Parts: sequence; C-alpha cells; structure tokens
Amino acid sequence: MGWRNGARVVGKKDVIIMFEQWYQTAHHRPILGGNTSRNPEFKFQYFSEAPLLDVLITMINAADEPFHQTLRSELSRLETWLARPDQAPPGWLADQRRQAAEVLRFLDVAYVMIHRDRVPPLLEQFVLAVFPLEPVAEERDIALYRVRRDEASMPSEVDLTEGIGRLFLGEGWSPPARPTEVPLIKAVWAQRHEVRLLLPETATLRGFELLAYAPGPGQTVSLIVDGQEVARAPVPQRWEWIRFSWSPPEDAEGVLPVRLRFDRLYRLDEVRDDPYLFPSDARPGPALLIRSAGEEVGDFAHIYVNGVDRSPNARGYNLVLLDPDTGQVLDAAAFDTHADAQASQAMAAWLRAIPRGAWVLGAVKDEASLNLTEDAVMALREIGVATDLRGRFRWSHAFIGVKGAAPGEAQELLSAFRPASLTTAAPLSRPQVASGVAALRLIQQDGP
Repeated sequence: MGWRNGARVVGKKDVIIMFEQWYQTAHHRPILGGNTSRNPEFKFQYFSEAPLLDVLITMINAADEPFHQTLRSELSRLETWLARPDQAPPGWLADQRRQAAEVLRFLDVAYVMIHRDRVPPLLEQFVLAVFPLEPVAEERDIALYRVRRDEASMPSEVDLTEGIGRLFLGEGWSPPARPTEVPLIKAVWAQRHEVRLLLPETATLRGFELLAYAPGPGQTVSLIVDGQEVARAPVPQRWEWIRFSWSPPEDAEGVLPVRLRFDRLYRLDEVRDDPYLFPSDARPGPALLIRSAGEEVGDFAHIYVNGVDRSPNARGYNLVLLDPDTGQVLDAAAFDTHADAQASQAMAAWLRAIPRGAWVLGAVKDEASLNLTEDAVMALREIGVATDLRGRFRWSHAFIGVKGAAPGEAQELLSAFRPASLTTAAPLSRPQVASGVAALRLIQQDGP
C-alpha cells in the first residue's frame, strides 16, 4: 500500500503504487492507495493512523529504510508472537483477528493481493495469520486472496475515540491524543460548523445514534446527505443519545459519507469552565495539544495553545516557551538535529537560557536523531525529558517539560508506529468547539 502526493509517500515508496492505480482501468474497483496532489494533512492521516493499516505501513517502512535498525528490533517481538502464539500476550491473536475483520468490513475490502517481491516476509506472515482470507490464485510473485465476509461483521456500537471508531470520523473532528495527567471524558469533539461521518454500508442500515453533548446552550445539529438536510435535532448540555433515522439508497456500496451541521461554535474562552473540555483537577493554564509525527507517519509538529498552532513546524525539534502563570507564548524555535551539525549546540544553548519554572512544549517533525548530540540530550533532561532519540530514526516524540525538573518528570510520549500526541484538556486543534460525541450506534432494519 502507498499514498503519494508528489511531496511525500505514506507506505510503499515504489512505482508499484502507480501501477496499481493504472490497473484500475481494467478491474474498475476502488483500492487502498494511489496518487493525488496538494492534499490536506487529514487525507493521509486517516490511513496512516487507522487501526491495522498503521501496522502494515510500519512493516513496509522498517523493511525498506536501512536506518530503521531500532524499528526492526521493535518488530521482532511481533515476529516472535506470530511464530509462537503461546508467547504472545493473552488474547492478542484473537484481538488482532477481530480488528482485522472489522477494518476490512468497514472499508468494504473484498480481495487482498500480495506482491511478494515488494513486501517483507513479516508482512505476509501477519496478513495470513490475522486476515480472514481464502486463496484464489497465484501468478509469479503475486498471490490473490478473497476476504471471507462471514467473519467480517461490524459491531452495533463503537467508541469513536479509538480502534475501529476512528474510521468513522472524517474531516472536522479533534485528533486522537493521550491525556497527560488527569483522566478525560472519552469523546471526540466537532471543531467546525460542519463535520463528516463515514458509515459502513450495510443493506439493512436504517440510521444511527450518537451519544452527544453540547458545551453551551442553543446547539442544534442537522444530518446532511447529498447536500440536503434529512433530519434535525437539539443537542442537550448533558450526554444523551440522539437518533437520526435515514435509509441509504439501495445501490449504495462501500463507505457512506454523511455530514453533521451544527448551528453554533463556542469559543474556548466561553466554555473554559466546562468539566468535559477542561477537567477541574487539571493543572491551571491554557489547553495544550502536542502532536509529533516522524516523516513516515505524518511529517508534522503541531503545538496547539488554546487551539492555535504555535509551532514552527520545521524538521527536527520544535519548541515553544510558555509562561505557566499567564499562558503567554514567550518564544518558539526549531532545531534541525537531523541535517544541521550545529543544531544540537544551538538547541542546548536555547534550553539553558530559559528561566527556571517555564514550560517547554516540544514536538519532533520528520527526523531528529542523526545529528542529535549528548549536549542536547543533557539539556533536554534539564526540563525533565528522559528520552534520548539517538538511534530512533524518524520516531515521533512529544513532550511538556518544565525548566528545573528532574529527568523523567516531563510528560512525554514516544512512538515508532504512529504520531505521538499529548493533551492537558480535550484535544482541540481549533480555538472553538461545537459538540462532543462519545459513541455511535448503527440502527439496523430489525433493530430496536
């Protein structure tokens, strides 16, 4: 699999992904991957952060890029679990098979073709162990499998914050993130007047329900299908199920896009006391969301302060200096510790010059390890960051440090497989919010 836009590639960096798109002129079916131009960030992130697909993409990257020694070492554990299921965590293989069946069903995948000369052996081992497949044909280095639909059912209720639930979310929703210190309500947040939902097509689908909440008064939501409003409902200021009855057209297939249109957007300063957006036991200060992505899983560094991105978003370490008492951004800088031999020294000097007690928000973009030095690592430890990124090529790293903290006291997240995201409140990437949604229920023809 590969997604290419002329600037970067997610997944397989090979002309095979162009040929696969050309083959569509013969088989006339949609595929996962292809070539596009000037796409917004979300279009790639939908696939690279999707359950199941993120693991497949990681396997491809680990095999194709020689600098990925550490990533290959991480994947060796997966190889052991596939060869010796008795050594895997309890229920691991069953969970992987359930998730694979759900993802393939959601995306309406009917066939899987493996180009054995283009993928690592581990990928094929994983696919054959986890996917519900039956062989159809082989020709030279290509194997074709059919997805067994009897094992590919969809759950009737999904948590939209994780796993298969993330596939239901199109544009306009808050990104996934891990809370730093306090538990947050498990919900995603609509951040625009109009957001998109993606629904799996089933012949018996007759609508859906959302467990929703409005952070302020007067909110109403409409269901928009093919540009037309087909239903409308108030959103209460308490968590409550909202039902939308609607029948897709009989010839519908694949993923069905619908839109939710909200009447109001609430500025964050209007809802600062909302306990679901800003938990009362969270430390004071602005709402922070830190999102870091290595080149292969997103290639970005976002540092949102009250929904506004203050990051330079350049290759290497991106740092924002914050006054913890006022929430004011005092400075922002980027240091290319991948390609610039002087960047580590400059970053160490910048970190050592900041006042004690100041917050440092950090996110790595693309790659930051090749020219990272001991001096820079020690300077990061002076703000509480324990991670040494050396040897971790293109890994994602997000953190919130405090000048004068002991190593290990910073809030940080490191990831080789997907973006690293931290948040001190609801994970908002815009300075306004429309509604929270925690779960979705599919209403089938014979349902309640």
